[in-house]
Amino acid sequence: MIQSNELRLGNWVNTPRKDHSPFRIDSIEYCTKDYCQVGMSTIEGGHPLTWDNKDIDSISLTEDLIIRAGFIKADSKYKYYYHPKTVLFALQNVSDLEGEIKIVVGRTSSFSFLLISIEIKYLHHLQNVFYSLTGEELNIEL
Repeated sequence: MIQSNELRLGNWVNTPRKDHSPFRIDSIEYCTKDYCQVGMSTIEGGHPLTWDNKDIDSISLTEDLIIRAGFIKADSKYKYYYHPKTVLFALQNVSDLEGEIKIVVGRTSSFSFLLISIEIKYLHHLQNVFYSLTGEELNIEL
């Protein structure tokens, strides 16, 4: 189950049905603090497929998904990724911290960085944080 306040349009999630997964949220049919019903467009003019937030699950973040989301692996001894659309967003996978992915925000021209440690385990978290920091959607096709 994903909390209703974590869901945004464009988020990718999994459903109990393998033939509906991964599922891209194209509409929010109804949402309260504790309950949310989300939809995915099917054919034009058709009723969207809908799921309740209690029935959908997160997609675990992997290196493959990070790269498919447009991040580029930097040449480094660390697993470090950056997104070419902005210098204000980078990811570092710190394997000895149980797979926690940290977000580094800074200006490359001044070499000053502010380290914000946020645990990101799921694709929808990465999409939400990217949008919060850049104001742009993170485009990824699954």
